[in-house]
Amino acid sequence: MQSKRISGRRWRSYQNSLKRQETISRRRRILLVLLAVTILFALLSFLPPPVRLPFRVPANDPSHASETLPSMQPVMLDRAFVRNLLGEDACMDWKNTSLTAVADGRTYTLNTTIDSALQAHLESILDTRHSKAIGIVVSDADTGRILALAGWEDGHLQAQACWETLFPAASIFKVITAAEALDQFGFTAQSPMFFTGGKHTLYHSQLKSAATRKAEEISFKDAFAESINPVFGKLGIHTVGLERLLARANTFGFDRMWDLDHPATPSIAPGRETDFGLAEMASGYNRSTLMTPIHGAALAGALVNGGDFIAPWIIESVTDEKNRVLYRGQPQVLEKVGSRDTVHELETMMIQTVLTGTARKSFANVNQDRVLKNLIMGGKTGSINDGEDRSIRYDWFVGFAKHNLDQRKLAVSVIVAHHEFIGTRSAQYARSIFRHHFQ
Repeated sequence: MQSKRISGRRWRSYQNSLKRQETISRRRRILLVLLAVTILFALLSFLPPPVRLPFRVPANDPSHASETLPSMQPVMLDRAFVRNLLGEDACMDWKNTSLTAVADGRTYTLNTTIDSALQAHLESILDTRHSKAIGIVVSDADTGRILALAGWEDGHLQAQACWETLFPAASIFKVITAAEALDQFGFTAQSPMFFTGGKHTLYHSQLKSAATRKAEEISFKDAFAESINPVFGKLGIHTVGLERLLARANTFGFDRMWDLDHPATPSIAPGRETDFGLAEMASGYNRSTLMTPIHGAALAGALVNGGDFIAPWIIESVTDEKNRVLYRGQPQVLEKVGSRDTVHELETMMIQTVLTGTARKSFANVNQDRVLKNLIMGGKTGSINDGEDRSIRYDWFVGFAKHNLDQRKLAVSVIVAHHEFIGTRSAQYARSIFRHHFQ
Protein backbone atom coordinates (compact mmCIF):
# COMPACT_ATOMS: atom_id res chain seq x y z
CA MET A 1 0.00 0.00 0.00
CA GLN A 2 1.40 3.41 -0.96
CA SER A 3 1.41 6.14 1.61
CA LYS A 4 -0.37 9.41 0.84
CA ARG A 5 1.82 12.28 -0.21
CA ILE A 6 1.59 15.64 1.48
CA SER A 7 1.88 18.74 -0.73
CA GLY A 8 4.53 21.39 0.02
CA ARG A 9 1.95 23.91 1.25
CA ARG A 10 0.24 21.40 3.47
CA TRP A 11 3.63 20.23 4.80
CA ARG A 12 4.64 23.80 5.80
CA SER A 13 1.28 24.31 7.45
CA TYR A 14 1.67 21.06 9.34
CA GLN A 15 5.18 22.00 10.57
CA ASN A 16 4.00 25.46 11.67
CA SER A 17 1.20 23.88 13.71
CA LEU A 18 3.73 21.64 15.48
CA LYS A 19 5.86 24.68 16.34
CA ARG A 20 2.85 26.52 17.75
CA GLN A 21 1.94 23.51 19.92
CA GLU A 22 5.53 23.25 21.18
CA THR A 23 5.55 26.98 22.05
CA ILE A 24 2.29 26.67 23.97
CA SER A 25 3.55 23.61 25.87
CA ARG A 26 6.82 25.38 26.76
CA ARG A 27 4.96 28.43 28.07
CA ARG A 28 2.72 26.20 30.20
CA ARG A 29 5.74 24.47 31.75
CA ILE A 30 7.34 27.84 32.57
CA LEU A 31 4.12 29.08 34.17
CA LEU A 32 3.87 25.89 36.30
CA VAL A 33 7.47 26.28 37.51
CA LEU A 34 6.92 29.95 38.40
CA LEU A 35 3.74 29.05 40.26
CA ALA A 36 5.51 26.31 42.26
CA VAL A 37 8.38 28.67 43.22
CA THR A 38 5.91 31.33 44.31
CA ILE A 39 4.03 28.86 46.55
CA LEU A 40 7.31 27.61 48.08
CA PHE A 41 8.48 31.13 48.98
CA ALA A 42 5.08 31.89 50.47
CA LEU A 43 5.27 28.82 52.72
CA LEU A 44 8.82 29.62 53.82
CA SER A 45 7.82 33.13 54.82
CA PHE A 46 5.54 31.69 57.52
CA LEU A 47 8.32 29.59 59.16
CA PRO A 48 10.10 31.04 62.24
CA PRO A 49 13.78 31.89 61.83
CA PRO A 50 16.30 29.26 63.09
CA VAL A 51 17.51 29.69 66.65
CA ARG A 52 21.27 29.40 67.20
CA LEU A 53 22.21 28.03 70.59
CA PRO A 54 25.55 29.19 71.98
CA PHE A 55 28.08 26.48 72.95
CA ARG A 56 28.57 26.47 76.70
CA VAL A 57 31.54 25.13 78.62
CA PRO A 58 30.99 24.29 82.30
CA ALA A 59 32.43 27.06 84.46
CA ASN A 60 34.09 24.58 86.81
CA ASP A 61 35.88 22.67 84.05
CA PRO A 62 39.53 23.82 84.06
CA SER A 63 40.52 21.55 81.17
CA HIS A 64 39.00 23.65 78.35
CA ALA A 65 41.41 25.65 76.23
CA SER A 66 38.95 28.34 75.20
CA GLU A 67 35.31 29.29 75.59
CA THR A 68 34.53 28.19 72.03
CA LEU A 69 36.07 24.68 71.92
CA PRO A 70 34.62 21.65 73.75
CA SER A 71 36.77 19.68 76.20
CA MET A 72 38.27 16.45 74.89
CA GLN A 73 36.23 13.52 76.17
CA PRO A 74 36.75 9.80 75.34
CA VAL A 75 34.31 8.50 72.75
CA MET A 76 31.95 5.94 74.28
CA LEU A 77 31.82 2.56 72.55
CA ASP A 78 28.68 0.75 71.44
CA ARG A 79 27.88 -2.97 71.54
CA ALA A 80 28.85 -3.41 67.89
CA PHE A 81 32.40 -2.21 68.60
CA VAL A 82 32.66 -4.44 71.68
CA ARG A 83 31.35 -7.34 69.62
CA ASN A 84 34.08 -6.76 67.06
CA LEU A 85 36.70 -6.73 69.80
CA LEU A 86 35.54 -10.20 70.83
CA GLY A 87 35.36 -11.50 67.28
CA GLU A 88 37.92 -13.53 65.39
CA ASP A 89 38.25 -16.10 68.19
CA ALA A 90 39.41 -13.44 70.66
CA CYS A 91 38.07 -15.46 73.59
CA MET A 92 38.21 -19.21 73.42
CA ASP A 93 37.58 -19.51 77.14
CA TRP A 94 36.62 -17.29 80.05
CA LYS A 95 39.02 -18.29 82.81
CA ASN A 96 40.10 -14.68 83.29
CA THR A 97 37.64 -12.01 84.36
CA SER A 98 39.59 -9.38 82.41
CA LEU A 99 40.66 -9.65 78.79
CA THR A 100 42.69 -7.45 76.46
CA ALA A 101 42.09 -6.69 72.81
CA VAL A 102 43.83 -4.45 70.29
CA ALA A 103 42.02 -2.47 67.60
CA ASP A 104 43.14 0.50 65.49
CA GLY A 105 46.47 0.53 67.32
CA ARG A 106 44.82 0.94 70.74
CA THR A 107 44.69 -1.56 73.61
CA TYR A 108 41.40 -2.14 75.39
CA THR A 109 40.69 -3.95 78.65
CA LEU A 110 37.39 -5.83 78.78
CA ASN A 111 36.08 -6.61 82.26
CA THR A 112 33.60 -9.46 82.21
CA THR A 113 30.58 -10.50 84.27
CA ILE A 114 32.07 -13.96 84.88
CA ASP A 115 32.01 -15.47 88.38
CA SER A 116 35.48 -17.09 88.43
CA ALA A 117 34.57 -19.70 91.07
CA LEU A 118 31.46 -20.82 89.19
CA GLN A 119 33.40 -20.81 85.91
CA ALA A 120 36.05 -23.08 87.41
CA HIS A 121 33.33 -25.41 88.69
CA LEU A 122 31.77 -25.66 85.24
CA GLU A 123 35.01 -26.58 83.57
CA SER A 124 35.81 -29.13 86.30
CA ILE A 125 32.57 -31.12 85.83
CA LEU A 126 32.60 -31.41 82.01
CA ASP A 127 32.30 -35.07 81.00
CA THR A 128 34.27 -34.79 77.78
CA ARG A 129 35.03 -38.50 77.58
CA HIS A 130 31.49 -39.49 76.58
CA SER A 131 30.41 -36.31 74.78
CA LYS A 132 30.90 -35.07 71.25
CA ALA A 133 29.80 -31.56 72.20
CA ILE A 134 28.73 -29.69 75.34
CA GLY A 135 27.41 -26.17 75.86
CA ILE A 136 26.59 -24.74 79.29
CA VAL A 137 25.50 -21.18 80.07
CA VAL A 138 24.65 -19.81 83.52
CA SER A 139 23.16 -16.35 83.97
CA ASP A 140 21.48 -14.10 86.50
CA ALA A 141 17.82 -14.41 85.56
CA ASP A 142 16.91 -10.88 86.71
CA THR A 143 19.61 -9.05 84.73
CA GLY A 144 20.81 -11.37 81.96
CA ARG A 145 24.41 -11.17 83.25
CA ILE A 146 26.34 -14.26 82.19
CA LEU A 147 28.03 -15.71 85.25
CA ALA A 148 29.71 -18.71 83.62
CA LEU A 149 29.84 -20.59 80.35
CA ALA A 150 31.78 -23.54 79.06
CA GLY A 151 31.82 -25.36 75.77
CA TRP A 152 33.36 -28.52 74.39
CA GLU A 153 33.49 -29.22 70.68
CA ASP A 154 35.86 -30.82 68.18
CA GLY A 155 37.94 -32.33 70.96
CA HIS A 156 38.78 -29.23 72.98
CA LEU A 157 37.33 -26.50 75.18
CA GLN A 158 35.84 -23.58 73.31
CA ALA A 159 33.20 -21.19 74.53
CA GLN A 160 32.06 -20.45 70.98
CA ALA A 161 29.92 -23.58 71.19
CA CYS A 162 27.67 -21.65 73.57
CA TRP A 163 27.18 -18.68 71.25
CA GLU A 164 27.52 -19.95 67.72
CA THR A 165 26.68 -23.67 67.53
CA LEU A 166 23.08 -24.51 66.65
CA PHE A 167 21.62 -27.67 68.15
CA PRO A 168 18.16 -29.20 67.51
CA ALA A 169 15.87 -27.47 70.01
CA ALA A 170 13.81 -30.68 70.43
CA SER A 171 11.16 -30.48 73.16
CA ILE A 172 12.40 -27.12 74.46
CA PHE A 173 10.13 -25.72 71.74
CA LYS A 174 7.12 -27.01 73.69
CA VAL A 175 7.62 -23.90 75.85
CA ILE A 176 6.70 -21.76 72.83
CA THR A 177 3.59 -23.79 72.00
CA ALA A 178 2.48 -23.79 75.64
CA ALA A 179 3.00 -20.04 75.96
CA GLU A 180 0.74 -19.31 72.97
CA ALA A 181 -1.97 -21.71 74.18
CA LEU A 182 -1.92 -20.16 77.67
CA ASP A 183 -1.72 -16.55 76.55
CA GLN A 184 -4.21 -16.51 73.67
CA PHE A 185 -6.54 -19.49 73.95
CA GLY A 186 -7.55 -19.61 77.61
CA PHE A 187 -5.64 -22.74 78.63
CA THR A 188 -4.37 -23.15 82.18
CA ALA A 189 -1.96 -25.58 83.78
CA GLN A 190 -4.98 -27.64 84.90
CA SER A 191 -6.72 -27.79 81.50
CA PRO A 192 -7.56 -31.39 80.49
CA MET A 193 -5.65 -32.73 77.48
CA PHE A 194 -6.13 -35.98 75.58
CA PHE A 195 -3.80 -38.24 73.64
CA THR A 196 -3.58 -41.75 72.22
CA GLY A 197 -0.60 -44.01 71.66
CA GLY A 198 2.91 -43.46 72.98
CA LYS A 199 3.85 -40.32 74.87
CA HIS A 200 7.04 -39.71 72.95
CA THR A 201 5.99 -40.78 69.46
CA LEU A 202 4.24 -38.73 66.79
CA TYR A 203 2.11 -40.40 64.12
CA HIS A 204 -0.67 -39.10 61.90
CA SER A 205 -3.14 -41.30 63.78
CA GLN A 206 -2.28 -39.51 67.05
CA LEU A 207 -3.20 -36.07 65.71
CA LYS A 208 -6.97 -36.37 65.30
CA SER A 209 -8.81 -33.52 67.03
CA ALA A 210 -11.62 -35.59 68.56
CA ALA A 211 -10.86 -37.65 71.67
CA THR A 212 -11.58 -41.34 71.14
CA ARG A 213 -12.65 -43.89 73.73
CA LYS A 214 -9.04 -45.08 74.01
CA ALA A 215 -7.70 -41.56 74.63
CA GLU A 216 -5.95 -40.88 77.91
CA GLU A 217 -6.71 -37.71 79.83
CA ILE A 218 -3.95 -35.68 81.47
CA SER A 219 -3.58 -32.13 82.78
CA PHE A 220 -1.75 -29.59 80.65
CA LYS A 221 1.04 -29.20 83.22
CA ASP A 222 1.59 -32.96 83.38
CA ALA A 223 1.59 -33.21 79.59
CA PHE A 224 4.29 -30.52 79.61
CA ALA A 225 6.24 -32.16 82.46
CA GLU A 226 6.18 -35.56 80.77
CA SER A 227 6.82 -33.99 77.33
CA ILE A 228 3.93 -35.74 75.58
CA ASN A 229 4.35 -35.18 71.85
CA PRO A 230 0.80 -35.88 70.59
CA VAL A 231 -0.70 -33.28 72.95
CA PHE A 232 1.54 -30.52 71.60
CA GLY A 233 1.26 -31.73 68.01
CA LYS A 234 -2.53 -31.41 68.20
CA LEU A 235 -2.24 -27.99 69.82
CA GLY A 236 -0.13 -26.83 66.91
CA ILE A 237 -2.58 -28.07 64.25
CA HIS A 238 -6.01 -27.54 65.80
CA THR A 239 -5.48 -24.58 68.16
CA VAL A 240 -2.42 -22.40 67.66
CA GLY A 241 -1.68 -22.56 63.93
CA LEU A 242 1.53 -21.83 62.05
CA GLU A 243 1.33 -18.03 61.94
CA ARG A 244 0.74 -17.62 65.67
CA LEU A 245 3.36 -20.22 66.55
CA LEU A 246 6.03 -18.45 64.50
CA ALA A 247 5.08 -15.07 65.97
CA ARG A 248 5.37 -16.44 69.52
CA ALA A 249 8.72 -18.05 68.63
CA ASN A 250 9.94 -14.65 67.50
CA THR A 251 8.83 -13.17 70.82
CA PHE A 252 11.01 -15.79 72.52
CA GLY A 253 14.02 -14.80 70.40
CA PHE A 254 13.88 -17.15 67.41
CA ASP A 255 14.68 -15.87 63.91
CA ARG A 256 16.02 -12.51 65.04
CA MET A 257 19.49 -11.02 65.28
CA TRP A 258 20.07 -9.75 68.81
CA ASP A 259 22.26 -6.72 69.36
CA LEU A 260 24.61 -8.43 71.83
CA ASP A 261 28.07 -7.54 73.12
CA HIS A 262 29.40 -10.86 71.78
CA PRO A 263 29.14 -12.43 68.31
CA ALA A 264 26.27 -14.92 68.23
CA THR A 265 24.34 -17.05 65.76
CA PRO A 266 20.54 -16.53 65.71
CA SER A 267 18.32 -19.48 66.51
CA ILE A 268 16.06 -20.80 63.75
CA ALA A 269 12.40 -21.83 63.74
CA PRO A 270 11.48 -22.59 60.12
CA GLY A 271 7.76 -23.08 59.61
CA ARG A 272 6.37 -25.96 57.56
CA GLU A 273 3.07 -25.62 55.74
CA THR A 274 1.81 -29.19 56.13
CA ASP A 275 -0.23 -30.17 59.18
CA PHE A 276 2.23 -32.88 60.14
CA GLY A 277 5.16 -30.48 59.76
CA LEU A 278 3.36 -28.04 62.05
CA ALA A 279 2.77 -30.83 64.59
CA GLU A 280 6.46 -31.74 64.50
CA MET A 281 7.47 -28.15 65.12
CA ALA A 282 4.93 -27.54 67.92
CA SER A 283 6.05 -30.67 69.77
CA GLY A 284 9.77 -30.26 69.05
CA TYR A 285 9.81 -33.56 67.19
CA ASN A 286 12.06 -32.33 64.37
CA ARG A 287 15.68 -31.45 63.63
CA SER A 288 15.09 -28.24 61.71
CA THR A 289 14.27 -26.00 64.69
CA LEU A 290 17.69 -25.01 66.01
CA MET A 291 18.83 -23.16 69.10
CA THR A 292 22.06 -22.01 70.77
CA PRO A 293 22.85 -22.63 74.46
CA ILE A 294 23.00 -18.87 75.10
CA HIS A 295 19.44 -18.60 73.82
CA GLY A 296 18.32 -21.32 76.21
CA ALA A 297 19.58 -19.35 79.21
CA ALA A 298 17.69 -16.23 78.12
CA LEU A 299 14.53 -18.28 77.63
CA ALA A 300 14.79 -19.85 81.09
CA GLY A 301 15.45 -16.48 82.70
CA ALA A 302 12.28 -14.98 81.22
CA LEU A 303 10.15 -17.68 82.84
CA VAL A 304 11.38 -16.98 86.36
CA ASN A 305 11.88 -13.20 86.30
CA GLY A 306 8.26 -12.32 85.47
CA GLY A 307 8.41 -12.53 81.69
CA ASP A 308 11.24 -10.21 80.59
CA PHE A 309 13.24 -11.73 77.75
CA ILE A 310 16.61 -10.11 78.50
CA ALA A 311 19.51 -10.13 76.06
CA PRO A 312 22.44 -12.02 77.62
CA TRP A 313 25.55 -9.90 78.19
CA ILE A 314 29.08 -10.71 79.33
CA ILE A 315 31.08 -7.46 79.23
CA GLU A 316 30.79 -5.37 82.40
CA SER A 317 32.95 -2.53 81.13
CA VAL A 318 35.67 -1.57 78.66
CA THR A 319 38.57 0.76 79.51
CA ASP A 320 41.37 2.27 77.43
CA GLU A 321 45.10 2.66 78.11
CA LYS A 322 44.40 5.59 80.44
CA ASN A 323 41.90 3.49 82.41
CA ARG A 324 39.01 5.62 81.16
CA VAL A 325 35.68 3.77 81.01
CA LEU A 326 34.50 3.67 77.39
CA TYR A 327 31.64 1.19 77.77
CA ARG A 328 29.35 -0.11 80.51
CA GLY A 329 27.14 -3.14 80.07
CA GLN A 330 23.54 -3.06 81.21
CA PRO A 331 20.36 -5.17 80.95
CA GLN A 332 18.47 -4.92 77.69
CA VAL A 333 14.88 -6.21 77.67
CA LEU A 334 14.05 -7.46 74.17
CA GLU A 335 10.46 -8.60 74.68
CA LYS A 336 7.74 -9.44 77.16
CA VAL A 337 7.11 -13.12 76.48
CA GLY A 338 3.57 -13.19 77.89
CA SER A 339 1.16 -11.91 80.47
CA ARG A 340 1.86 -12.28 84.17
CA ASP A 341 -0.60 -15.18 84.42
CA THR A 342 0.93 -16.93 81.42
CA VAL A 343 4.45 -16.68 82.80
CA HIS A 344 3.27 -17.91 86.22
CA GLU A 345 1.59 -20.94 84.61
CA LEU A 346 4.73 -21.74 82.59
CA GLU A 347 6.85 -21.48 85.73
CA THR A 348 4.48 -23.91 87.46
CA MET A 349 4.73 -26.36 84.57
CA MET A 350 8.53 -26.21 84.60
CA ILE A 351 8.57 -26.86 88.35
CA GLN A 352 6.37 -29.90 87.71
CA THR A 353 8.95 -31.19 85.21
CA VAL A 354 11.53 -31.35 88.00
CA LEU A 355 9.15 -32.78 90.59
CA THR A 356 7.38 -35.53 88.62
CA GLY A 357 8.34 -35.17 84.96
CA THR A 358 11.25 -35.99 82.70
CA ALA A 359 13.86 -34.42 85.04
CA ARG A 360 12.69 -36.07 88.26
CA LYS A 361 15.47 -38.70 88.35
CA SER A 362 18.22 -36.10 88.09
CA PHE A 363 16.64 -34.09 90.92
CA ALA A 364 15.73 -37.01 93.18
CA ASN A 365 16.07 -36.58 96.97
CA VAL A 366 16.55 -32.80 96.81
CA ASN A 367 14.64 -32.42 100.07
CA GLN A 368 17.49 -34.26 101.81
CA ASP A 369 20.17 -31.94 100.44
CA ARG A 370 21.07 -29.04 102.73
CA VAL A 371 21.42 -26.62 99.78
CA LEU A 372 18.86 -27.80 97.24
CA LYS A 373 16.04 -28.09 99.78
CA ASN A 374 16.01 -24.28 99.99
CA LEU A 375 15.49 -23.84 96.27
CA ILE A 376 12.51 -23.78 93.93
CA MET A 377 13.73 -25.44 90.74
CA GLY A 378 12.10 -25.85 87.35
CA GLY A 379 13.04 -26.71 83.82
CA LYS A 380 12.28 -28.31 80.49
CA THR A 381 14.13 -31.24 79.02
CA GLY A 382 14.50 -32.14 75.37
CA SER A 383 16.14 -35.02 73.55
CA ILE A 384 16.39 -36.20 69.97
CA ASN A 385 18.75 -38.31 67.84
CA ASP A 386 20.76 -36.81 65.02
CA GLY A 387 19.35 -39.20 62.41
CA GLU A 388 18.52 -42.75 61.56
CA ASP A 389 21.94 -44.05 62.59
CA ARG A 390 21.40 -42.59 66.12
CA SER A 391 25.11 -41.94 66.50
CA ILE A 392 24.46 -38.76 68.49
CA ARG A 393 21.81 -38.18 71.15
CA TYR A 394 21.10 -34.51 71.85
CA ASP A 395 20.08 -33.87 75.45
CA TRP A 396 18.80 -30.49 76.73
CA PHE A 397 17.95 -29.00 80.09
CA VAL A 398 16.79 -25.39 80.16
CA GLY A 399 15.73 -24.25 83.62
CA PHE A 400 16.05 -22.10 86.71
CA ALA A 401 16.51 -22.11 90.45
CA LYS A 402 15.13 -19.55 92.90
CA HIS A 403 16.15 -19.27 96.55
CA ASN A 404 13.26 -19.45 99.02
CA LEU A 405 14.66 -16.75 101.31
CA ASP A 406 16.45 -14.07 99.31
CA GLN A 407 14.77 -14.75 95.93
CA ARG A 408 18.09 -14.91 94.05
CA LYS A 409 17.40 -16.40 90.61
CA LEU A 410 19.70 -18.42 88.40
CA ALA A 411 19.02 -19.45 84.79
CA VAL A 412 20.79 -22.45 83.27
CA SER A 413 21.00 -23.85 79.76
CA VAL A 414 22.76 -27.16 79.10
CA ILE A 415 23.08 -29.12 75.88
CA VAL A 416 25.02 -32.38 75.63
CA ALA A 417 25.62 -34.30 72.41
CA HIS A 418 26.16 -37.81 73.75
CA HIS A 419 28.37 -40.02 71.61
CA GLU A 420 28.26 -43.85 71.74
CA PHE A 421 27.57 -43.98 75.50
CA ILE A 422 25.31 -41.74 77.58
CA GLY A 423 27.53 -39.86 80.02
CA THR A 424 26.53 -37.05 82.38
CA ARG A 425 23.03 -35.88 81.49
CA SER A 426 22.12 -32.24 81.03
CA ALA A 427 19.81 -32.15 84.06
CA GLN A 428 22.60 -33.60 86.23
CA TYR A 429 24.84 -30.73 85.17
CA ALA A 430 22.09 -28.30 86.15
CA ARG A 431 21.69 -29.86 89.57
CA SER A 432 25.43 -29.58 90.23
CA ILE A 433 25.45 -25.94 89.11
CA PHE A 434 22.50 -25.02 91.34
CA ARG A 435 24.10 -26.64 94.35
CA HIS A 436 27.49 -24.99 93.81
CA HIS A 437 26.05 -21.53 93.24
CA PHE A 438 23.65 -21.44 96.18
CA GLN A 439 25.75 -23.22 98.79
